[in-house]
Amino acid sequence: MSARVVVTDVETTGLGRTDRVVEIACVTVDLDHGIIDEWSSLVNPMRDISQGVTSIHGLDATHVSAAPTFDEIEPLVTHSLQAGVVAGHNVAFDVRMLEHEYERLGTHIEIDGWCTMHAASAIGAGGRTLATCCDAIGLEMVPSHDALGDARAAALLMLAILERNPAMAAEIHELAALHKSVPYAGRGALPRTYPRITAESHRTDEYLRSLI
Repeated sequence: MSARVVVTDVETTGLGRTDRVVEIACVTVDLDHGIIDEWSSLVNPMRDISQGVTSIHGLDATHVSAAPTFDEIEPLVTHSLQAGVVAGHNVAFDVRMLEHEYERLGTHIEIDGWCTMHAASAIGAGGRTLATCCDAIGLEMVPSHDALGDARAAALLMLAILERNPAMAAEIHELAALHKSVPYAGRGALPRTYPRITAESHRTDEYLRSLI
């Protein structure tokens, strides 16, 4: 099996320890062949989402009310995170928020992430935001603060960085070679996901029904 990296991104109710994940995406990258798999889901945080946070990622209570809770989707999250080296843009934040979710379930998880923000800075990309780093390296950035869009962009940014920096490429290949993927250990099928596009479709349908 080729070396694999799982690029993840989360959107949350805020930045604190008591805040919750409201959206997660995982994009699996084969370092020899590029993006080979991806999924995303909204997550019901079982708490309010403030208007200030909604103005950043566009998600409110009506988006997540029908979404699975984190404990319902945890087997899929765990399966994905164990599929390869974990990476992301400012990955320390994503990892911290995921670790807090696992703590609430009584589970301790440690994830050593490879950060595209730090890597881009190291090769002189300038700036720190995902959009700035992508622009500096010549990648067209999708709208920000959408978990799947950001995870895809971070994956492409990672591949571009590795192409430009052989030392970093050797480092992440070595990490991936040492990583052992863990087969899905859950019972039955993987949990359902509830992507943002599904929630938007439902909101549109409900709005049209209200007009009728």
